[in-house]
Amino acid sequence: MKKNPKLFSILITLIVSAILGYIEIGIFKEYGWTVFLVIPFIIGFLPPFINGKLSEISKKESYKLSFLTLGIVLIGLLIFAIEGMICIAMSLPLIALLVWLGSYLGYKANSESG
Repeated sequence: MKKNPKLFSILITLIVSAILGYIEIGIFKEYGWTVFLVIPFIIGFLPPFINGKLSEISKKESYKLSFLTLGIVLIGLLIFAIEGMICIAMSLPLIALLVWLGSYLGYKANSESG
């Protein structure tokens, strides 16, 4: 998958996020720490971490990749009527902060190790 590591990293992140979201909401029937803290952090962390393992990535590209993934997730939540616009807007400041933090740490995990 060296041809397009960005797409690969986004797809892996979407799959992991969907599985975690299904377990939390679909099986346990609750919105807890996983939905508001863990999944946004993973959405920020995984794309630059995976992409950085496969090819060189800058800090700016890391942020762009993480927030692109977040945008895809949010559009999916709206399209599949899992969440409404108001709920997303209210939680967006916390989610954006966690995506940013995850993206920074995902970038640093690669830049420190290699």
